[in-house]
Amino acid sequence: MRKLENQKQIILDTAKQILQSGEYQNLSIRKISTECKIGIGTVYNYYKNKTDILMDIIKDFWMNYISSVTCKINNCTSLLDKIDIFYYELVSYSSRFRYELVSKELNSSILDKGRALHNDAQSILVKLIKTEVNKDYIMSEEEQDDLSSFIANNLVALIIIKTYDYSVFRNHLSKIITIYKRRENK
Repeated sequence: MRKLENQKQIILDTAKQILQSGEYQNLSIRKISTECKIGIGTVYNYYKNKTDILMDIIKDFWMNYISSVTCKINNCTSLLDKIDIFYYELVSYSSRFRYELVSKELNSSILDKGRALHNDAQSILVKLIKTEVNKDYIMSEEEQDDLSSFIANNLVALIIIKTYDYSVFRNHLSKIITIYKRRENK
């Protein structure tokens, strides 16, 4: 078996590859061990079961997403352009993660843990959006909170439900934000 410095990351990356190529049922500690050529005992040193691995995959998904959008929004001048980045990056990341496929395979206790992680990450997303709203528009703290939550919730809903096109949401959002006074660029 291999001796590597970052075995946990190798295990996590291997588990992601297995999920991306098939269904959740194909994910097992034994399969991960075989695929990444790391002893099964070593895998168990990092993860007691595949649920723990999946939770780390969800955390990793959100950390990578947040990092990516944080870098990209710095190059945008308008709030709507920033929201575009939030949305299209979420589309890109969620398609790689295959959220829908994985969630259909999970039992309710695992889904509850996943939802808790998702809610924590979505709170970070709301804070990021709020920061961008505050940079561009003058509004009360409560209005910032409401608008930021509205945007984040709709972006996630667009990914999961897929009932209407993002352009419809963007169009309505552009109308909503026109009621607020823009900050002067300094």
